[in-house]
Amino acid sequence: MYYYHAESKTSTYTRPVGPPQEMPPSQPPAFPPAQPFQNPSFRGGFNYNRPYNPQHTRRPRHQDKPDKPKTKRAIPNAEPWLFVTTKKGNTFIHNPETKESLWTAPDNLKDAIESMEKLSLEEERERERIRRRQSALERQRREEEETFADEQEYNELAEYSDPEENEGDGVSSHGVKRQLSAATDEGDEEYYDDDEEFDEEHDEKRMRLEGGPVEFTEDDIAWQLGAMAEDYGLGEEDLEGEDMAPDDGALLFKDLLNDLQINPYSTWDSEMPKMVEDGRYTALPTTKLRKQVFSDWCQERIAELKAAKEKEVKRDPRVAYLEFLELNATPKLYWPEFKRKYKKEPAMKDLKVTDKDREKYYRDYIARTKTSVETREGELRKYLKTVKDLTRNSSIDNLPSSISCDIRYIAVPRDKRERIVEDHIQSLPEDAGEKDAANDNLEKQRKALQDREAAVRREQFYNSKDIARGKEALRETEMQIKRAMNVGKEGLLSQLDVPKDTGKEDET
Repeated sequence: MYYYHAESKTSTYTRPVGPPQEMPPSQPPAFPPAQPFQNPSFRGGFNYNRPYNPQHTRRPRHQDKPDKPKTKRAIPNAEPWLFVTTKKGNTFIHNPETKESLWTAPDNLKDAIESMEKLSLEEERERERIRRRQSALERQRREEEETFADEQEYNELAEYSDPEENEGDGVSSHGVKRQLSAATDEGDEEYYDDDEEFDEEHDEKRMRLEGGPVEFTEDDIAWQLGAMAEDYGLGEEDLEGEDMAPDDGALLFKDLLNDLQINPYSTWDSEMPKMVEDGRYTALPTTKLRKQVFSDWCQERIAELKAAKEKEVKRDPRVAYLEFLELNATPKLYWPEFKRKYKKEPAMKDLKVTDKDREKYYRDYIARTKTSVETREGELRKYLKTVKDLTRNSSIDNLPSSISCDIRYIAVPRDKRERIVEDHIQSLPEDAGEKDAANDNLEKQRKALQDREAAVRREQFYNSKDIARGKEALRETEMQIKRAMNVGKEGLLSQLDVPKDTGKEDET
C-alpha cells in the first residue's frame, strides 16, 4: 500500500501529514487555579480540584423518633375501646379487636371519655392530698426533734447556772435565761421578761423550753377535722356523732385495716398515712389505742397467714408445666423450637422439673394429640381402672398426682376428661379407697417384716463367721502353749533343733 497525490503526480509509502493549524490566542484566566493543599503528614496531600464522586454522600441528618404510645387506659362502659396517650402528649382512641385508631372520638364515646378524665383528675387530687398529709407529718416530726434538741440544750444551760442566784433575783416564771457567748461579753447573763420588748420567735422558743415537747392534742385533731370539713364542704352537724364503745371502735378500726390490705409485717409509722384519709380512722379517740389495736391485729393476721400456709396443699410442680403444655404445644413445632420460643415463661424456668422430663412430656403429648379423641378417651378410662388413689370423696380439684401428672389425662380435652373422671368416681364402691389403703398397709407391713428378717439373718451369718475365727485363733494359741510346756530331761536343749552330724565332728 502507498499514497498517491493527484495534483503533484507523486507517490510515497509514508503516510503524509497535513500542515499545522494556527491556534487562537489564549486569554489569561480570571482567577488563578487553586493550588492543592500540601500536608506534610499526608503523603498524597488533599486536592480541592478532584472530581465529584457520587458514591461518597453525606450522612443523613438525624430524624426525630416516631411518636409511640406511652399509656393505655380502658374507657369505662365502652369496651373494647382504649384511650391512648403518646410520649409527645398526643391522644387518640384505639380498638384492639378491629385494629382501628381514631384521632377524633365519635359522639357516642365523648361522654365516657369526659367521665374518665374527671375520674383521673379526682385520683390525682387524692394522691396530692395524701402527699400533703405525709409532708405535714414529716414536718411535725422534724419540729418534735427540734423541740427535743432545744430542751436538751436548755437543760445543759441550766446545769451551768447558779440556783441560789436565780432564787434571790426572783425572776418570774415567764422570764427566759440565756447565757451569751464569750465573744460578746465576759460571761454576763441577760434576762428577757414579758414587760420588755422581744420578738415572737424568742417567745415561741421560750414556751417550748418551759413546756417541754409539743403534743398532738385533741384540739389539734378538732382543728384538722374542721379544715377537712371545709375542704369537703361539710357542716358541724355532719361531724357530730354518738360516742362509740371501745370494743365497737376497735372492730371498726380492724375493718379499716382489712379493707386497705395493710401489711401486717410493716410498722405503724409506714402504714399510718394510708389510713388517715378514711373516716374510720377516728373510731378510736387516741393514737395510743390505735397503735395497740394495730399491734393486736398484726399478730392475729400473721397467725392466720401461717395457718393458711400450713393448710395449703402442696401442688406438684409438673401440673403447671402440663397445663402450659396443653395451651401452647402444637405439632408444628419441634421440641428445640418450642423450647426456644417459650424459654422465658415461668413454667419453662422451673428448676423442680428437669429439661429431660419436659422434653419427654412434650414428645409424648404431641404423639397422642395426633390420634383421635375417642382413642385418647379409651386409654384414659383403662388407666383410671388401674389407679388405686381415687375414692368416692375425690373431686376434680384435688386429684392425686398419679392422675393429674399423667399425660393420658392431659391429652384429653378438659371438658371430656373431667366428665370421664367424675363418672369413674361415681362408679366406685363406697369402701373402694379404704380397702385399697388397708391392703397397701398390710403389704407394706409384710414387706417391712421380710426385710427385717433378712437383715437379722445376714447379721447372724456375719456373727457366726466372727465366732468361728475367734475359736480357731484360740485353739492355735493353746497348741503353742502346750508345745512350750513340753520340756524333757534335756531341758531347754530339747527345744532347740541341733544337727547331729555337727556334734560328731566336734567329738572327733
